[in-house]
Amino acid sequence: MQIKFGRGNKKSAVKSRSLKSSLSGALILSSGIILLLIFAVFISYDRISYRSELVNQLNAIAQVTANSSQGALSFLDEDAADLILQSLKYYPNIRYAVLLDANGQPFSEYRNNWPQAVAARVEGANIQVTDRLIHIHHTIVWDQEDIGHLYLLSDLSLLDERQIKFAFMGLVIFFLAMMLASLLARRIIRPVLEPI
Repeated sequence: MQIKFGRGNKKSAVKSRSLKSSLSGALILSSGIILLLIFAVFISYDRISYRSELVNQLNAIAQVTANSSQGALSFLDEDAADLILQSLKYYPNIRYAVLLDANGQPFSEYRNNWPQAVAARVEGANIQVTDRLIHIHHTIVWDQEDIGHLYLLSDLSLLDERQIKFAFMGLVIFFLAMMLASLLARRIIRPVLEPI
């Protein structure tokens, strides 16, 4: 008659290890899902709020530029109009701007790496936002008379750059958090599985 020792201990050790792995995996997975959800909400909120802030900033720039252009349009001074539009070079996301005279004809034009032909939008709402572009126009008034329009076109490159930076930072934080969650899961689960 042979007596076998230790088989029960082996089985319980295997069960304990399996349970430990399952609990650790569940904790790490749930932590990862929560982190990803929080990050997705943050990115979405930041995109909406920053785009709104960008639109307000561009609208203010367009308003100042339109007001500055009153004299150039009223006296038909093309050099002054060109100089005013050239000041937009300090805003790299502004790709195109044009001053139109009272008849809707181009009076002065500014391009910033924007080779495409642009049909200036001067009808409807003065701010239009699409997936990739922001269109802004202002009517220029002199002595209570419409003397022209300013049309400005901006892309969303600043927003895209900001989102890429946030995505990279989020990825680094995610991996660091997962490593921390893994270490914490081991420490939390170990005393739970120890025999009383």
